[in-house]
Amino acid sequence: MTRQRILLLGAGGHGKAIADLLLAGGNYVIAGFVDAAPKASQVLGLPVLGG
Repeated sequence: MTRQRILLLGAGGHGKAIADLLLAGGNYVIAGFVDAAPKASQVLGLPVLGG
């Protein structure tokens, strides 16, 4: 089975929680986060790709 690649909108607390759930499930590959006002270049070891 091929895992789907996704981008998460928002790199704050809710985005981190969703990333944790998706990574734990093992069905998705998170390509990174998109955030309108990024505060870091990485979150949970995943890239923040900008706004």
